[in-house]
Amino acid sequence: MKRIAAMIVFFFMFSMTCALFAQDKVDNPMYQKWAKFKIGTSVKYKQESDVAGNKTESDIVYTLAELTPEKVVVEMSGSMAVMGKPVDMPKTKMEYLAKVDKVAPATAEAAKPKESDEELSIAGGKYKCHVVETEVKVGEGSVVSKIWSSDDVPGSMVKTLSNMEKPMKTTTSITLVEVKQP
Repeated sequence: MKRIAAMIVFFFMFSMTCALFAQDKVDNPMYQKWAKFKIGTSVKYKQESDVAGNKTESDIVYTLAELTPEKVVVEMSGSMAVMGKPVDMPKTKMEYLAKVDKVAPATAEAAKPKESDEELSIAGGKYKCHVVETEVKVGEGSVVSKIWSSDDVPGSMVKTLSNMEKPMKTTTSITLVEVKQP
């Protein structure tokens, strides 16, 4: 009988602990950016980089592979040109839980990003985008980035541009080229 009472107390305490931790969970934005789309939905991007004069191009595809109330699984695949020939990248799966631990806000001082809204005609569609421009100091230089995102695009990314002058000139762009929905 003592054993049963001890088990009941253990399960009660375990349940209370789980309930307390569950209260510190919040909606995961990455889950939300994919969960409203059907399995099989995909987005394709063209990535172009120039690092000190060395140019590379790649195609990246993200496909919604699994959708449950607890998580989404997004598969990333793609190819890049190496010496003028396409080379397939290995497929990678990324899992985004519906709820994640609540994180305390950052206390470090950072420059406030510039935000705006604009419509972007891209990949055969028009998207109302939220635009965020940032500048982050990196060593003796800084990285300037501009990101366009839309709730109408799976994963929300429409376009990004990043530039760095020091220690070496680097530019990278990622641009939406296709959205496929089953």
